[in-house]
Amino acid sequence: MMDKYEVYSDQGQVGLLAFVCLGLSVWCGYEIVMGTSFEAPLKWQLIFGDSRFADVKYMFGFLLAIFGPVSLYGLRRFFSSKPILTIDYEGIYDRRNMKTTVPWAAIEEMKRYNSDTLDVLALRLNEDGRRNLKTTWAQKVNKPFYAMIGVKGLALHLNGLEIDHPEFEAALVKYQRVRPQSFRFSTHPQTKRIF
Repeated sequence: MMDKYEVYSDQGQVGLLAFVCLGLSVWCGYEIVMGTSFEAPLKWQLIFGDSRFADVKYMFGFLLAIFGPVSLYGLRRFFSSKPILTIDYEGIYDRRNMKTTVPWAAIEEMKRYNSDTLDVLALRLNEDGRRNLKTTWAQKVNKPFYAMIGVKGLALHLNGLEIDHPEFEAALVKYQRVRPQSFRFSTHPQTKRIF
């Protein structure tokens, strides 16, 4: 009998992201040190219409500040053997977003936001669940983005994970049955019904 359901990163997607960002980071670092590709400030004045971009090193430094951490995060996930998402009789744990497991008793509702580009499982928590929830910096940074697109509650991003969707949904249904209170699945009106 399965005592927990584990979901891992999609190594192909994570590896592609990590190595593309690593390549861009190396290129930006090279341009900051050597500055060979974009020596002529006149090009940047013609493109952007002013001289604020004449010193291109600042732009490459900005790009390096973006691509560098993304590549390090991607490489860490690429070489990690730990599951990203765990569902068991205690509750749901996503190591990208939470520091502790969200117990089933704290979850009032689950919504699945599913489109061509976005796949999110949103958990609406009761008052005790919200008070006891300890989230990571990634969840705090992404919360305004999810709110802008209509996702309410704790959002678990499912893109980039190796998920067999029927098996994943069956695990959600199986483990949530031990909950003492009523529990319901619903979907966003703009998405197809999954559960």
